[in-house]
Amino acid sequence: MKKKAEEIISKLESKDCLPFEDLKLLPDQSKELEKLACPICYSLILNPVICKCDPFHLFGKKCLLESLKSKNECPLSRQNLDIKSLSTPPFETLSKMNKIKVECEFCQWNGTLGSLKYHLQECGGIVVECPYFGDCQEKKLLKKDVKNHIKQNLRSHVEAAKKMFPIEKLSLLFEIILEEKI
Repeated sequence: MKKKAEEIISKLESKDCLPFEDLKLLPDQSKELEKLACPICYSLILNPVICKCDPFHLFGKKCLLESLKSKNECPLSRQNLDIKSLSTPPFETLSKMNKIKVECEFCQWNGTLGSLKYHLQECGGIVVECPYFGDCQEKKLLKKDVKNHIKQNLRSHVEAAKKMFPIEKLSLLFEIILEEKI
């Protein structure tokens, strides 16, 4: 699960188009989503550009640039198209994209596409491995339960940390020890 969340975060950060199947969309948005789908890859546009055809056409930037490598024309109207003529869509379009309503597939969170990346970075419903899984009975836990798990298994985790010694794993233990003032 953590891997899937990281893949979605990576796609959101790369600003490529995002396949609709990677999102858990809230209902009743089909009209808006239709307008925000890239006509080249049929995915949700994250980094939009418009070409000044008549009417304006909206594309994912990466998709359109790739298309222009083979032909300098708009994929929809077939009008001649120069990279220099591409521009950013109006603010309303960008705003609509960020306001698409999504649901986290790992917990009960509902929010907007614009806030999904930040939610996934902190989501407690994502399954992660115990940082000391080599010597730990529970290898997989919910992210929100990691600190409690380490507190409950402090002695065995300290012993495991002594063997492994990466500083980032020790710092988590020290943080918990300081919080508890053990």
